[in-house]
Amino acid sequence: MNTNKWKIGDLIWVPRQALGLYAKVGDPDFWKLGIITSMDKHDCVWFFYNNHFEKIHINHVRRAEETT
Repeated sequence: MNTNKWKIGDLIWVPRQALGLYAKVGDPDFWKLGIITSMDKHDCVWFFYNNHFEKIHINHVRRAEETT
């Protein structure tokens, strides 16, 4: 995936569990809202959620809002 479309500060939906990838984006039972704080060269992002940082591969996140 091309990480150039993602940038630090983007709001993202992150799956709470693997099943979240098949649920409706934004459903609080399956998704959590985070903000990208850094990116690495292996297509992973660090995001801030619920007062801590987590790391996930960019292919598993969804954009929380569309940019124009």
